[in-house]
Amino acid sequence: ECDGHLFAQADYQNFTSYTGETINLHEDSGDDSFGRDEEKFWHTDTNDNDTAKLGNVDEANVVGLGLDSFSWIYEEGDELGVVVEGVSVEPTQEADASFRTMWAMPKSMCEFSASITGYPETTNETISVSSDTPEVGQTTTVIQETVESVEDIAGEIATITISVTNITIVTNSETEEIISTIRDSQGTSERIEDIHESISTNIEKSTELNQCLYDNLISPTEISEEKEKLEIQLSYSPQNPVNSTSPNSTDGDMLVIQASVPNAKDENFVKYIWEVYGSDEPNPESWGNPISKNLLLESSNSSGIGLNTFKFRLNFAEDPIPKYLKVKVTVSENVSGVSQREWHEYIVVPIYSTEDQINVFGTKISEEGDSLTINSDKDKEMCKDGIEKALCPVFKNEIVAVEVNDKSLEDFLWTIDGKPITYPECFFEGCNESSQTNKAFFPVLKNEGEQYAIGFSATNQKTGEKISLNKIFSVEEPKVKISSADETTCAPKLKGYYVDLDGKKWEDYSKINFWALTGYPIKLMAKVNERSISPYKHSWYYNDIPIGVDNVSEIGAGMEIDEKGNEILVLDEKNKDENFSISIGAVYVQDDLTKKALKKYWGIGYNEFYEKQIADRMNVDVVNTLLEVSKKGNNRILANLSGTLPQYSLFLLRIVLMVFVLLFVSNLIFSIFPEK
Repeated sequence: ECDGHLFAQADYQNFTSYTGETINLHEDSGDDSFGRDEEKFWHTDTNDNDTAKLGNVDEANVVGLGLDSFSWIYEEGDELGVVVEGVSVEPTQEADASFRTMWAMPKSMCEFSASITGYPETTNETISVSSDTPEVGQTTTVIQETVESVEDIAGEIATITISVTNITIVTNSETEEIISTIRDSQGTSERIEDIHESISTNIEKSTELNQCLYDNLISPTEISEEKEKLEIQLSYSPQNPVNSTSPNSTDGDMLVIQASVPNAKDENFVKYIWEVYGSDEPNPESWGNPISKNLLLESSNSSGIGLNTFKFRLNFAEDPIPKYLKVKVTVSENVSGVSQREWHEYIVVPIYSTEDQINVFGTKISEEGDSLTINSDKDKEMCKDGIEKALCPVFKNEIVAVEVNDKSLEDFLWTIDGKPITYPECFFEGCNESSQTNKAFFPVLKNEGEQYAIGFSATNQKTGEKISLNKIFSVEEPKVKISSADETTCAPKLKGYYVDLDGKKWEDYSKINFWALTGYPIKLMAKVNERSISPYKHSWYYNDIPIGVDNVSEIGAGMEIDEKGNEILVLDEKNKDENFSISIGAVYVQDDLTKKALKKYWGIGYNEFYEKQIADRMNVDVVNTLLEVSKKGNNRILANLSGTLPQYSLFLLRIVLMVFVLLFVSNLIFSIFPEK
C-alpha cells in the first residue's frame, strides 16, 4: 500500500526462499524494499535492477508503473492476472472530499465479503409458536428462519438469494426431549443490476486485492478472442438479381454473396459453410430445409477454408419458384490451436423471376441513312443459341439493335459498360425524345478482343418489381468459312477420333478437306462468322481460277439463294476433276448506308471506318461410293494422311520412303550376291 494505492503482493504459503527454507512469504509491493525472496517470487534478475529493460527498477515494474501491455514466453498452464486502478465518481466518507478508488479485473468478480444496501448478508428472525398436538404430553414449536445473502457480484450485477425455512419441532412436554423435526424450505433469487446504487464492494487491504487477483487469473486461451463473437458482414450482387425460368437456360444472373469477418485472426484460415433456403415470404415462420446444391446451377464450393465467396446461377425453373432466398453462412476458426469459436449470419435476397431476355438483331437503315429499324427478315434474331447466347460476337463498325419484348414493363433504362445509352436525337422506330424505350441501338467501335456489357432495367407495372438483364458482346475478328450446304453429297473428311477418359469416342473432322460423291451436284456456302456472305463483296475460285461469266459454263457452276438468304455455290455433276479446290475471297467493310449513320449519329470520320480482307479454302476429293469413303477413312491410313498434310510435307515423306526403298533393295541384292 503506497500513497493510497493497493498493489499485488508477494504473498504465498509454503514458499521456498532463496536460502532453500520453506516459509510463509508475505512481502509488500511498492514499499521501497525489494529483497531476494521477492526477486525469486517475481522471477527478476538479482544482478540487474531493471530486468525488463523498461527504464524502471524492478519493483516499479512489479507494481505496473506506466505499463499498459505485458508479454512473456508462454508455457502451457500459465495464467495471467491484471488489475487496472482508476478514480471513481463516488466520494469517500472522509471529510476531505476525496473520491473512491476503483479496480477493474478480467472476470469482474471477488469471493470475499461484500455488503449490499438494504440486503444484509444474513438475517435470522425466529418466531416460536406453541400449539396443542394430537398427543398428550407433546409440544409443537414452529420456527421460521429467513436468510438474505449475496451469492455473487460480477461487474455491475449481483444476485440476492432469499430463503425462508419453516422448522416444525415436536418435543416431550416433561423431558423436553425432541421427538421429531421437519424442515420446509422455500427460496427466491433477485438480480440487482445497478451496482452504483445498490452494491458496494469494499477493498481496503492489499491482501483483499491479492485474493481478487487470484480469483481473476485467466489463461490466454480464455482471453477475448475465444469468447468474442465473430463479426460477419454479408453482401450480394447484383443489386436486383433476376431468376430465369427458362429450362436449360443460362440467362439468370450469377448471384454472388461475399462474407467478411473483420475480427478474425486470419481470414485466409477461416472455415465457411454456405447454405441456401427459399421462400415466398421475406420472413416466414420457417425456411424449411436448405436447397440441394445440385439445384444451384454453376455453384461454387459451399464448404472449406477461405471460401468467403459463394456464387450460383439463378435458374430456378420448376415450381415452387422462390421469391426470396436466405443465404446462411457458418464461420469458424481455431483459437490458439486448442479451442474453436463459431458463429453464423444470414442475408435475405429478393429475386425476380422472368422469361424475358435481351434479343439481338441486325439493323436496317433507310436509303437516306436517317432512320434505323430492326432487321428481322433475313438475319432475324442473332445470338439466341449455343455459346453465342452467353457471349454474342459482333464486328467493328456494325450497328447492333437490342430489344426486350415485354409489354408489362415500364421505366426503361439501357446502359453500355455501366453508362446510360443516349442519342443526340430520335432516329429509330419507337424512339422517345424524353425517355428510353424497350429498344436500343449501339455502334461497335472497340477493337478485336474487347467486350461490351449491355444492361437493361425496368419496372413491372403490375407488381412493382424491378427487373435487370445483361448481355455481353465480344468484338470478334471477321472470318469467312466455306462449308457444305448438303452433307449427304459433300462432307468433311473424318481424320480420326478423340477418346475421353471414359473411353467414349468423339469424331474429329477436317476443316479444309472434304469428299464429294460423283454424279451429284455439290452445294457450298460461305459465312462471315456464321452470318451470310451476301452483304460483303466477294469472289469464288475453282482451282485458284476466279469463277466468272466467261468460265461459269465450263466449270459447271451456278448460284442459288436459300430460304434464309444464304448464297449457295452449286457445282453440277459434270466436268468435275477427281480432286479440286474451292476458295473464296472477300472484303469485310460496312455498306455506305451504315457509314452514313455512323458518321451522323456517332461522329465516326470517313478515315476511321474499319476494313479487312478475309479468305478461306477447301480441298475436295470426288469418290464413287460412300463405301470408298469409309475405306479411305478407316483402312488406308497413308492415303488419309496424304489428304490432310500440306504439299511440302508430302514431298519430304516421298523422299524418306524412296531412301528407305533404295536401302532395302541394296541390302537385298548384297544378301543374294555377297562379295567374294
